[in-house]
Amino acid sequence: MEDEARTVRTLFDLYLEHGSVKAVKQQADRIGLRTKARGGKESQSSKCGKTGRTGDAGIDGRMPSSVSIHDAMADECKDQHVNRSAKRMRNGAGDLPFCRSHIHHILINPIYAGRIRHRSQIYDGQHPAIIDPAVFDDVQERLKATSGRQRGRSGAGSKASPLAGKLFDETGDRLTPTHANKKGRRYRYYISNRMITGGGDTDKSRTTTGWRLPAKSLEQQLEYAITTHLRERLPADLLIDPSVDDIRRIRDLLAETGTGTSTQNLNAILSCVARSTITPGTIELTLEPEAVAAWLVASCALINIDALSFPVPFQFRKRGVETRLVIGNDQNRAIDETLIRNIAKGQQYYDAIKQGRTFEEITTSENLSKRRILQVIYLAFRAPDIVKSIMQGDQPIGLTAKWLGQNPLPSDWQAQRRIVATR
Repeated sequence: MEDEARTVRTLFDLYLEHGSVKAVKQQADRIGLRTKARGGKESQSSKCGKTGRTGDAGIDGRMPSSVSIHDAMADECKDQHVNRSAKRMRNGAGDLPFCRSHIHHILINPIYAGRIRHRSQIYDGQHPAIIDPAVFDDVQERLKATSGRQRGRSGAGSKASPLAGKLFDETGDRLTPTHANKKGRRYRYYISNRMITGGGDTDKSRTTTGWRLPAKSLEQQLEYAITTHLRERLPADLLIDPSVDDIRRIRDLLAETGTGTSTQNLNAILSCVARSTITPGTIELTLEPEAVAAWLVASCALINIDALSFPVPFQFRKRGVETRLVIGNDQNRAIDETLIRNIAKGQQYYDAIKQGRTFEEITTSENLSKRRILQVIYLAFRAPDIVKSIMQGDQPIGLTAKWLGQNPLPSDWQAQRRIVATR
């Protein structure tokens, strides 16, 4: 039993490391993992008998503590999911290399996490778990994230979501990786789990609210935030009693990473995240000391654990129909080029009127309506500090060109500042 449990744990570890069933199959073959050796058909049929079973129970109707784990798994495999080698295993051959369908079934079988399946529902079982339930849930989310790839396209959908199982919102709900296909392109998101599974007795007020964050933007900006934090803490307290060579080497490593790094480096950096909790305006990050040490090629004893938990401010910026996620105070500022261009145009139109040009002349030359010209001219009368914040990308989220076009501000600068502060 323990040998079989060790095999199951190894398969889960291989999946967490490599991220695909195909790679697990290759690694399992390389290290010589094989299915359990069995007797012939006669012994198999005598073992099965005519006992019924429910959900993910063993082939004699009991939990895995009383039967072989692989016996339970093999009987659970349906013909349409098992290739010839798995069928041979069920028929008594055994001692065979694992096939991909066999591995996939092990990875999705809740029995190994101390749970049982009855029809479409999963319940806590009374048998001990072989796999930590949190690890099992993480694997399920990764499998879901890669299950929708388009067949026949090289690499399509093969990118795992490196923050799967690590993101939580302010209610404690986990954010699950998901995706949407639009015009042949695949867009990934992290979405509050209650927005996917809400129903039944779930509070409807909770299921209608939640987070839906663009995965690529979130991953890239958290990568930047992590490397920036480690870079800033390195001279102060990131390391415990470091040598000069340690500081120089890690400083050079951090200098080479950040925004624009490869997917491999991004995954390596995000693998350092132990937990990330998202609340309105802030993301609380906690890094895993062992992962940070491995990434920095340093001893774990050298890492100061107290320096690995930190908040990161964030906000959404709306630009027309687009919503952008902006993490941090100074980095990745979302400059509103449209608003800046309109302010410059407004000043240009105002100067033209002061020089004696009429509205009709301006509307003709610009091919715009008089109403639009007036909307843009109003932007020339914004307070200097408001214009400066717009130029630097520091304006409030709701202060957009569209909003200002629909809501002309008063000429008094103090009144403008009070209105802008509420956006």
